[in-house]
Amino acid sequence: MIHFRLWHLPKIAPVRRGYAILGIVAVLVLTLALTHALWLPSIFAYLDVSEPPRLADVIVVLGGGGGQRERFAARLYEQGYAPLILVSGYTDKMQYALNILAENGVPEDRLLINDEATSTYTEAQQVLDLLMEIDAQSALIATDAFHTRRARATYERVFGEHNIEITLVSPDPGIEPTTWWNSVYRDFVVTEYAKMLYYWAVYGVWSG
Repeated sequence: MIHFRLWHLPKIAPVRRGYAILGIVAVLVLTLALTHALWLPSIFAYLDVSEPPRLADVIVVLGGGGGQRERFAARLYEQGYAPLILVSGYTDKMQYALNILAENGVPEDRLLINDEATSTYTEAQQVLDLLMEIDAQSALIATDAFHTRRARATYERVFGEHNIEITLVSPDPGIEPTTWWNSVYRDFVVTEYAKMLYYWAVYGVWSG
C-alpha cells in the first residue's frame, strides 16, 4: 500500500492574522495620505465635464446653488448666448433666483419658470416639456461644475431621441482643483459620488 504524506502550510493564529490585516490596511491608508496631492485632484476633475458656452435658444438654470448659477446665466444672456432664460428649481427658492436675475439686468419677459423640480431627474423631465413647448432646438444647461457629469448623463437619458442639443456650462466657483478638499465644496464633491450611484441604481442613469 502506498501512503501519501500531505504537507500543510503552518496555520496563522486568528490574532496574528488580524494584526496582519490591520498592518496592510494601515500601510494603504498611510500611502494614500502621503500621496493625496497626486490622486485627490482627479476626484474633482472627473466630475467636471462642463464646456465653453455656445449660441443656443435658451439658457436653463438648474435649481440649487447659492445664486452663482443665476449670476452666470445673466452674464451669458447679456453676452448674447441666448434670448431666453428658463429658471428651474424649488418653489420656496424661486423668488430668490428671480431676484438675482432681475438685479443682474435680465428682463422679466425674457424668463420662463419651472418651480416644481424635486430632483435633477424630475427637473430634466419638466425642462424637456417646456423646451418642446417653445420648440427649442438647443439649450445651455447651467449648473455647478461638480454637478455637470451627473446632470449631463441625466439629461441625455431623459431627452432620449428628442432633437435638442444640450451643452453643460458652469460658472467659475473658485474651486482650486489641487486643494478642493480644503474648501467649502468638499462635502458637495463627496456627496456627488453617492448621488451618481443612486441615480444608476434607481433611474438607470450611468454617469461614467
